[in-house]
Amino acid sequence: MLTRLRLLLHRCGIDRAVSYVLLERVWTLLSSAITIFFVAKFLVPEEQGFFTTFRNLLNLRIVFELGVAYVVVQMTSHEMAHIQLTDGLLSGDVKRIRRISSLLHLTVKWYGFAALLFFISLAPFGFWFYGQDPASSKVVWHAPWLLTTVSTAGIILLSPLLAILEGMGLVAEVAFFRFFTVFVGGWLVWILLVFHKGLYAVPALLLPELAAALIYIFWHRRRLFSQLWHAKHPEDRIDWMKEAFPFQWRIAVSWIAGYMQTQLFGPILFHAKGSVEAGRLGLSMNAMAAISAITIAWVQTKAPKMGMLIAKREFSQLNRLFFPALIQATFASFVVAGLLDGGVLWLYESHSAYATRVIEPGPFAILTLATIVGSILLCQALYLRAHKEEPFMGISLVGAIAMAVMALVVAPRFGANGIVVGYLVSMIVVCLVPATIVFEAKRKSWHSEAS
Repeated sequence: MLTRLRLLLHRCGIDRAVSYVLLERVWTLLSSAITIFFVAKFLVPEEQGFFTTFRNLLNLRIVFELGVAYVVVQMTSHEMAHIQLTDGLLSGDVKRIRRISSLLHLTVKWYGFAALLFFISLAPFGFWFYGQDPASSKVVWHAPWLLTTVSTAGIILLSPLLAILEGMGLVAEVAFFRFFTVFVGGWLVWILLVFHKGLYAVPALLLPELAAALIYIFWHRRRLFSQLWHAKHPEDRIDWMKEAFPFQWRIAVSWIAGYMQTQLFGPILFHAKGSVEAGRLGLSMNAMAAISAITIAWVQTKAPKMGMLIAKREFSQLNRLFFPALIQATFASFVVAGLLDGGVLWLYESHSAYATRVIEPGPFAILTLATIVGSILLCQALYLRAHKEEPFMGISLVGAIAMAVMALVVAPRFGANGIVVGYLVSMIVVCLVPATIVFEAKRKSWHSEAS
C-alpha cells in the first residue's frame, strides 16, 4: 500500500519539496476558507473591509523588495552548480562560496534599508488612508495597523536569508518552515477573531512567521550563515550593478506590475463602492491567491534546480523537469478552482447568511478562470527567469496599466462584477497570448545559441 502511494505521488510529480509546499498551501486554502467564515461571523462589514485592504496594502512590500529575493535564489543556484552543501557547511570551489558570501552581505544591507523604508512610508500612509473612510471612527484599527507594519518590516529584513537557503537547494526545508508558520498563524487569527479582538488578527498571522524565522536562521542554520558571513573576500565579490541589476530591475518592474494587476482592485473598489463591496471582492481574491499558491508549487520548488541545470547547460534535462511540472500545475489549478466554485455555489444555493460576503457564483467562476491563466503565466515566467533573464517585463507592465485603467473605469458603475470580467479579458488578451509567443521564442533562441 505504501509503495503504491509513493508510486502515485511520483507520477503526480509530488516529491518531498512539493509535498511540504502543498501542505503549506493546502492549509492556506483551508485556513483561508475558515478565516472567511470567521471574518464574516465575528467582524462587522466595516471591519471586513479594513481587514482585506490591510492585506492588500501589505503586499506593497513587493515594491520595496524590488524582486531582489528572487534574483538571490537564481544567483545562488547558479553558484551552487559548482559547490556542495555537506553536514550544514559549504565545500568545493572557494571562489563560488565567496561569491555567495558577497551576495549575502549585499542583500542584508539592501533589505535593511528596504525594511526601514517600508515602515516609515507605509505606516503613516495607512493612518492617512484609513482615516479618510467614514467608518474609521467605528473600527479599532490604529494599533493593529502599527503592529502589522512593524512585523512586516521584520519579515522583509530576514527574507534574503531564506532566499539564499532556497537557492542552495534547501527548498523542502524552507517549505516546511513556512508551513509551520502559516499553521500557527492561522490558529492565532481564529482565536483572536473568536475572542472579538477584531483587526488584531492581521498581525497575528505575521508575528509567528517573524519569530520562527529568527529561530530557524539564527539557531538551526547559524553555522552555515556564520561560514558565509566570514567568507567574504574582495577578489571574489559580486558586482551587483553588472551581474544582477540588469535582471533585478526587470524583475522589480514585473513584480510591481503584478501587484497592480490584482492588489489594487480592493483599494479602488473601496474608494468607488465603500468598504462592504471591497470586502466581498477582497475575500474572493484571497481565495484566488490560494489557487495560485497551491498550483505553482510544482514549478516553484524546481526553480533552484532549473538554475543549476542552466548553469551546466543541461537544457534537455531542464525541459524534462519543467514541462511535466507545468502540466501537473495546470491540472491542479482546475481541480482547486472547481472545488472553490462548487463551494461558493453551495453557499448561494443553500441561502447561507454568509454567501453575500463573497461575490456571486458566476463572477466568482470568472475570477477562478483568470487566476488559472495567471498561474500558467507564472510558470512560464519561472522557467525564463531561471536563465537570469526577464523578458516578460513589458507584458507585465502593459497588463498592469490596462487592468488599473479598467478597474478605475468599471468600478464606479459595475462594481466587483465588472472588475472580474475585465480582469479575465485582460489576462487572456493582454498577457497570456503575447507571453506564450515570447516564451517559445526565447526558449528556442537561448538554447540554440548555447548548443
